[in-house]
Amino acid sequence: MDNSKKQKYHFRPQKGWINDPNGLVYFQGYYHVFYQHAPDFEVPWKQPMHWGHTRTKDFLNWEELPVALYPDKNYDRNGCWSGTATVKNGVLYLIYASIRTPEGSEEQVQTVSVAYSTDGIHFEKYAHNPVIDRYPAEGGADFRDPAVCCVNGKYYCVMATGNPQDQAARLLLYQSDDLFDWTYLGIMSEWANCKYAECPSFLPEGGKRFLLGVSVCPIEKNHYFSILYGTLENGKFCAEHTAEVDKGPDQYAGQIFRDHR
Repeated sequence: MDNSKKQKYHFRPQKGWINDPNGLVYFQGYYHVFYQHAPDFEVPWKQPMHWGHTRTKDFLNWEELPVALYPDKNYDRNGCWSGTATVKNGVLYLIYASIRTPEGSEEQVQTVSVAYSTDGIHFEKYAHNPVIDRYPAEGGADFRDPAVCCVNGKYYCVMATGNPQDQAARLLLYQSDDLFDWTYLGIMSEWANCKYAECPSFLPEGGKRFLLGVSVCPIEKNHYFSILYGTLENGKFCAEHTAEVDKGPDQYAGQIFRDHR
């Protein structure tokens, strides 16, 4: 790639495919941005997904860092797919969709795994991954893109799903005390006449209110990126305000990120 032709203000890796931003987080003086990455190919799906990694202090000057996650375990051998990041007790945690296809099968097994780092550059995968090892029956075949936030010492994980049988896109909700042991709470949000909902963001907005961002893919229309504001009541998200940021088809897999200040 000719570096002279790189865009000035938008990060681009030195080589390889790049898509969904993952794990936007402030840690040890830097804003960290992870992303879906095939480091050896310029076209998608020629290589199982990795997590690329860059950091910045001003969102103008970027430092490309070593690949954060490789698909090097049995449970993620077909890709380390989208997810999120959070900081707990001075440690940076990555929570990601770990994908594998069993031998002799064409069906993917989609689970949730965790990696962590004390320096924000070198990551170790949790010894007992995956931490969520299956999707509930009502979730459908897709189960990915964990979005994690912390509220009053409790961690919530929103999972993206789609059910081709009843044409419903759903977000599922889990809860944990420690990021490793998760309890399924149920269906948090649902959209009819849709193939799936993907790449959610879930952020507390003071008190009992939250910001929810999600890319929704209707069956017969362009996908769109929606931001919702509302409350979480008994595991259900109750929207008070909804805005469609863009109806696509180019705006997709966006993330909501809160500045540390």
